[in-house]
Amino acid sequence: MTIFDNAGTYASRRISESQWSDRAFPSFSVPEQLFPDSFYSLMASHWPDDSDFTKMPDHRSKMHGFLLGSSMTLLPDRERKELPHISEKTASFWKAFSDICLEQYLFPSLMGKYDHLLKLRLGDNLDKVKCWWHVKLWNYYPGYETPAHTDAPCTLFNNIVYVPEQAGREGCGLSLYQPKSLAYSDMGNDINNPNLCTMEYDEIEKVPYTENSLFSFFKTSNCHHGFRYTSDNPSNIRRTIMFRLRLDWMSLVALYGQEFVDKVFIKRTDIDNKIVSAELKRCENFTL
Repeated sequence: MTIFDNAGTYASRRISESQWSDRAFPSFSVPEQLFPDSFYSLMASHWPDDSDFTKMPDHRSKMHGFLLGSSMTLLPDRERKELPHISEKTASFWKAFSDICLEQYLFPSLMGKYDHLLKLRLGDNLDKVKCWWHVKLWNYYPGYETPAHTDAPCTLFNNIVYVPEQAGREGCGLSLYQPKSLAYSDMGNDINNPNLCTMEYDEIEKVPYTENSLFSFFKTSNCHHGFRYTSDNPSNIRRTIMFRLRLDWMSLVALYGQEFVDKVFIKRTDIDNKIVSAELKRCENFTL
């Protein structure tokens, strides 16, 4: 077995042994040592240079040229546009990480963990739709802010691994929110459109930004989250690995039709769709 097999086996066991939280939406954490310390050190040392990431401008900012951060895609293969342009050693590490650690070990473990919730959300349609994994390395810069949101309705569940440059930066963690109107439900509005982000929220929890930790949560209409990254040092970067399981649009078209998918999953103009809202509601406050 390779170091990637060993790390994947170890992390899968950590995920399987983790306990579900008592939050209002299904979630769990591996608060430390998701991967063996020796392998995590390799992840940190092989983190690509920020100049090799794809820059992400902040379209919500009034400041011309202001950047939210930058990203590097690991999966799906067809979107690996940055890896061919970095050093062979670094590219080989992250390719093996995604192809072996994630695809052969962590993904099956997470699918098993969320199996009942996937069946609960999709019901008889579970075997009719295809899913795919979206995996990115993210660098966020000081000044980055994402308002409270619940992720796009095509998302099934989301996972965040923290890889800090420096230890002891817990304030950079994910914020969890509760809307001031408890009757409010968000199927998955577009957070880039400020007209859809008028609700006021209370921050109820901060997930610590701890090295080698995992925070995982299922997409519901009440998994309100976001974060604001501040730092006295403008060169400090908030580093995360994010991997999401998403519904394939083409299989959704075959199931619901193009017009339905355009309104609900792509343009997100039908923000109170009864079918998807009911799917998400079934998964809230579920006792696992």
